[in-house]
Amino acid sequence: MEDERIKEIKEIIQSIEKNLQDYKDKMEKVLLRQWELQKQLADTEEKAHEATNLRIEYEKALQENETLRQEMAKLKM
Repeated sequence: MEDERIKEIKEIIQSIEKNLQDYKDKMEKVLLRQWELQKQLADTEEKAHEATNLRIEYEKALQENETLRQEMAKLKM
């Protein structure tokens, strides 16, 4: 009777250990995916920042171009 009780307890412990290992494996996958997404987000934010800077440079170039056109128009008169 006691041996059977010990056997049941060992089986329960083994089941718990397996569940814990499964949970650990799942959490590692989740953390890896989270890290990948954070890296992707950082890359996307960097690209958005670069795009914003390019847009600002483009607007400045347009403005400078318009100024030069106006100056050329004055010189032609």
